[in-house]
Amino acid sequence: MRVLIIVHLEPEFERTVGVLVMDSLVKKVVRYAKDFDNVINVYSLDDRLFYQQLKPFVQQQWIWGFDYAYYTTDEESKDYWEEGKNWIRTTGHVASEIANWMQALSKKDTYTLVGGARSECLQDVYDIFNHLELKTKIKESLTYD
Repeated sequence: MRVLIIVHLEPEFERTVGVLVMDSLVKKVVRYAKDFDNVINVYSLDDRLFYQQLKPFVQQQWIWGFDYAYYTTDEESKDYWEEGKNWIRTTGHVASEIANWMQALSKKDTYTLVGGARSECLQDVYDIFNHLELKTKIKESLTYD
């Protein structure tokens, strides 16, 4: 199965790239999504705050960045967090959590990442998917920085 992963195309990030750029990108991604068997929209903040055009897709939450120095030493949570199991060091941000839904993705499927930010959030998801040994590529023309 071919799966499209839309990373953080959210109105909150319009302040970074501009409303017109984001609106155009959302429209292009929605058209591109028609070529896939499954589409997952990854949002970070509030599921009521993403673009209406993305609502028909499967919604999964994932927040960028993971403060491993805090969580791996905090008495209440240190036994839960294990590097390589539920978080890794990433190249977009210092570290990122591997969400349960990510761990449940099939290794038989092929994943294409779009959205952004290319050198931050999207890069982290790419690093996580590679760590999980998922067949992954990035559609560069449908990303933002």
